[in-house]
Amino acid sequence: MGRASKKKPKQGRRSPQPAGPSEATSLPQGKGRGWLVPLAVATLAVGGIYFVSSRDAGLGGGPDTSQWSVPDVVTGDMLAPVARVLGEARDAVLEDPSSAAAWGELATLLDAHEFYPEAGEAYGRALELEPRDFTRAYLRAVVLDLQGAELPAVEAAFERALALNAEFPPAFFRFGDALVRQGQPKKARTAFERAIELDPDFVRARRSLGQVLLRLGEAALAVEHLERARELAPDDAVVHANLAQAYRAQGQEALAEE
Repeated sequence: MGRASKKKPKQGRRSPQPAGPSEATSLPQGKGRGWLVPLAVATLAVGGIYFVSSRDAGLGGGPDTSQWSVPDVVTGDMLAPVARVLGEARDAVLEDPSSAAAWGELATLLDAHEFYPEAGEAYGRALELEPRDFTRAYLRAVVLDLQGAELPAVEAAFERALALNAEFPPAFFRFGDALVRQGQPKKARTAFERAIELDPDFVRARRSLGQVLLRLGEAALAVEHLERARELAPDDAVVHANLAQAYRAQGQEALAEE
């Protein structure tokens, strides 16, 4: 019923029993700040307390799940604990393919082990069952970006998620980051600005906005955001490098050399 993936997990880089999705996709559970924390493996992880999930409830009917295939990525050379948790998650979906929770759990595990196409498929199935679940909509957008999907698909996925929750700064940051990779600096600027509007102390968003503004030829405004980023993260070497570049663009060589 499922399809086998030829991709192998990155053994030694992941916990045998991952707690959640990879690469900056962990979601908070309430409201507040202080959600941005470093992880040993990922370069950025989002935690903290902004998000309250919204889901469909009490809706009759639903999609026909009888013809849905279930991703099968387990191979004989996987670490046994990894194969076990992935296999158990897949079995749970096969047992009840109409369970959004089962699809979501499978998606999370596939995501954590960098099976991004399969994770995107599973998040998509969960969303077909619960279309208003922001968590899965957001994580699906992230994995589409990570797997290198085309701009229309990535943009539509983020816009769908943000239509469900427009108050989660990391979603705007990740959208902006994706737009930069897709060669859309003007659209990225709007996304980063919204992230900063929601959280003025979001260092990475200010840094990324500064980089985009430099690309757009707005060095003075880039300096403003990068100086604020430096105040918030004085040891961030990337911020210092970007700020020096912005100073030079304004002809302020002395400041650039500090």
